[in-house]
Amino acid sequence: MEGPRLSSGFLKAFKKITNTIIVEHSDQSRNRLSNQSIEYDTFKVKKLLNLKSPFIYLTSQEKERLLENSAYVEYNGTQQDVLIKDHDGTYPCVLLLEGSLVVIDRKSQVSEILTEGDSFGFDACLFNTVDYSVVTATQYTVVMKINHTTLQSILVPDKQFTVMVGSNLLNKQRIFSPIETFRNYVADCVESGEINTKKLLKAYKAIDSSLHPGRKNDDIDTTAWKYAVQRLPENLCSTFVYFISTALPDMYDNPNIITDVKTSARLRQIYCLLSGKNYIIMRELVSDINDMLANLCIHMIESKKLRYKLRTPSVLAKLLDTRDISALPLTAEEKSGLIKIWGDKLVEHIKNIMVHHEDYKISIFIPSCHLKLSPIEMWTEQLWKGCLEALEMEISVVEAIDMGLVVDFMQGSTRSILNAVSPYLYQNAKKIQDWFEKSGITLQTTDLHDPRDKLIAMSYYYFKQFPKEAEARIEMDRNSGIVTTEETHNTGVRVIIINISKLSKVTKTFKPKSKYHLLVYIGFTFGKQSYDLIKNINLLLGKSLVSYTVVGKAGGLVGYRNDILVATCFYDEVSKNVIRANPAGISQSLLQKETDAIVRIGPMLTVSGTILQNKKMLLYYRHIEGCIGLEMEGAYIALCIKHSIEAEIIREDVTTRFIYYVSDLPLNPDSTLASEDDNVNWNEGVKSINGIIRYVLGLINHNAVEDINSEIQVKLKALCKSQDRMIVIGTNTDGMSIMNHNTSSKLAEDLLDAGFTVIYLAPEEGIKPFMRRISQAYIDSSGFFPEAVAIDLKKQAQYKENNKLMIIDYSSQSDYINKLHCISQNASTVENTIPFIFTDILSQTEILTNLNGSEVVSVKTHYETLKIDCPRSLLLFFRTDLDNGIINQKKLLQVNRFDYVFTRYKESNIVDIVWTAGKTSMMAYPSSEIIRYLVDIIG
Repeated sequence: MEGPRLSSGFLKAFKKITNTIIVEHSDQSRNRLSNQSIEYDTFKVKKLLNLKSPFIYLTSQEKERLLENSAYVEYNGTQQDVLIKDHDGTYPCVLLLEGSLVVIDRKSQVSEILTEGDSFGFDACLFNTVDYSVVTATQYTVVMKINHTTLQSILVPDKQFTVMVGSNLLNKQRIFSPIETFRNYVADCVESGEINTKKLLKAYKAIDSSLHPGRKNDDIDTTAWKYAVQRLPENLCSTFVYFISTALPDMYDNPNIITDVKTSARLRQIYCLLSGKNYIIMRELVSDINDMLANLCIHMIESKKLRYKLRTPSVLAKLLDTRDISALPLTAEEKSGLIKIWGDKLVEHIKNIMVHHEDYKISIFIPSCHLKLSPIEMWTEQLWKGCLEALEMEISVVEAIDMGLVVDFMQGSTRSILNAVSPYLYQNAKKIQDWFEKSGITLQTTDLHDPRDKLIAMSYYYFKQFPKEAEARIEMDRNSGIVTTEETHNTGVRVIIINISKLSKVTKTFKPKSKYHLLVYIGFTFGKQSYDLIKNINLLLGKSLVSYTVVGKAGGLVGYRNDILVATCFYDEVSKNVIRANPAGISQSLLQKETDAIVRIGPMLTVSGTILQNKKMLLYYRHIEGCIGLEMEGAYIALCIKHSIEAEIIREDVTTRFIYYVSDLPLNPDSTLASEDDNVNWNEGVKSINGIIRYVLGLINHNAVEDINSEIQVKLKALCKSQDRMIVIGTNTDGMSIMNHNTSSKLAEDLLDAGFTVIYLAPEEGIKPFMRRISQAYIDSSGFFPEAVAIDLKKQAQYKENNKLMIIDYSSQSDYINKLHCISQNASTVENTIPFIFTDILSQTEILTNLNGSEVVSVKTHYETLKIDCPRSLLLFFRTDLDNGIINQKKLLQVNRFDYVFTRYKESNIVDIVWTAGKTSMMAYPSSEIIRYLVDIIG
């Protein structure tokens, strides 16, 4: 077993501190030496688990698992290391059963005493690293060690135990403080106007970025350095002064005064004022400036390494004479890496780095008086001009909305959307293919899942060979309603407007939702800039917006490169807020079929920068919050949509789809974003992006219920033909109340046990209610138990095997309505009465008003229609946590709205209704006769 490595200075201070504490806590009753595994009284351990946080949040089964799989170790003597690695190279977490321990922070040397019932080491177990030492302070100490595998098995996202562990890591141990310190320092510098590069470097080094794994090594990390250089000005090694602002002064806006400076892999607006001085215009002062400064830190660190390796006086002179790098005292990997960074200008850049020493002066100036239109305002104006050009009209946006304007919004690769919708491309497919087959050109991309992908790949060479054909394509696309605006007004974001109503006359696969149906498509945004751009789009287009779709690339925290990730919510790493998405209509199997890739659905992490992340952060969000991937814009876009809904600027039921393909695996040092150029081949990303865009266009141009029906209709029809005692249970609720799901799952189990066939509508994993919102006191008083949120897994397997249970997941409110409609259509063939039991309703609309089991009823909501298209349906409302006042408020007892209402509260004078023809019966619940009563009603 490996112990912590400590410096001699720390050991000296440590010994002095521990000796002082141990004298006070010495126990002379034990004389045995060393440490050994022992048998221990599990009754005493259970008592501690029931009393001490965070273990009090575990279920009885989870506590039994801990007892069975943990080791009990006794220590005889003081100053023995307790937190050390197990034989498998991982740290355990520890519960102190007897005695006392001393904890000393290695950095600050602050100490504290742990006593019986205290636990520690969760960070060490999760991250496999530790910044403090723990030793025995008494002669006799006993601990329970929980190994890495056992801890992982009970760390279930959103469970109270996991939430408490995560809360301790964030608030007590402040595991994200290095990243927060860097961001806070940059924010302070924006206010003060000056950046001290030494302080900046110190803050950056503390992060230990996962994209810069070689920071601490003597060898040059050319992979990370290349990533940084590609995102910094090309005159990086010959510039000393950087002046950062949000706009270029009018006096400089002259080509005779300024010269454009390029950055190869980041859209930055940089000008050279004179030799050695750059003027940089930031899109915004959060994501953009953090990104640039973090990349600059990588450059400074790796430049210093290079100077140290070439410090011999004659090395530089010889290099300048021979211009041959083979004799440089560098490894072969370092030499090839430097060539990849600087190419044929390597010698010149080495010379500059050797004399430059990164003596940067960085100033920030934000003008207080800024009355001209901002770049985002001009960009928004340009977007609306594009909309008017596509519509071939000259009207205001208010008039357009009044005339029935419908807008779907998308963000992603502009090249990919043009390839997906271009009428020229598909009308001339044969001509392009015939030319390509005769050209002798071999495609770099060989894994082409769809014939359209091959056509797109061939067209690249075709248009390169025939530029006039490329012009003809642009002309035909424009005449078909596709308008492209090249001017980005310093935002770096292109805009494409597609008039689907006009395009549908040329391409029959498009089905417009109105006479004026637009698809507003924008290119990739960067970090916080996304919020500002989406806000302006929302203000401009308002309630004409019916859907948002973001298609991009992300880092994967699970799975493999090229997987597809669908976000159900976003964890904002900066604010720690959680913002939900509404991915209505997305079918995991259909998307998988379209992209030929594994599709994963779940929470995503939004980080403040590609470099401002480390292993601790990634592991925390993977294991504690259950995130499947990370990106930089999702939380900003989702939050802006949320704010716009709350302000009643846009519709409250808009669809928000966020779909990504995995381009890198940041937890794998060999597959980070910095390694993308070396690892990614031509087959990665192409079919994923093209497939995602085709799939989303299908959702936009067709009713989502058609896709849903095609996927589940076969199973539904078979079930309805083979079973006669069927019940449909719906769980949808606006607030995703956890009690609602507890009620429905218990009810489903009782009805299954009573012999019924159950069709159970359940929320997908990512939109289930948060366990953290339920207190232990509420659980005890209500009889609620967390496991009841889902039907018992053993019962699921049993009843599914016997064809008695069908679980249909829904991803949003609209998806829920569509699937209910689909179920009712298929259940109409069943001869017996079909109860539809709702455990909540959509309170924002009168969606269920006037439903009647004897006829087909269509009730219009904002934009959806729910049809219980089943002549023998029986509608019941079953909810255990509503009192009479709420029942009246929700208008559950309006004539014919429900046939029955069940509640755990007894009837009162406020609600005094007896079920007869055209009225509703209200039953008190719980009742031992409830299932029998349901059976009698159905019979």
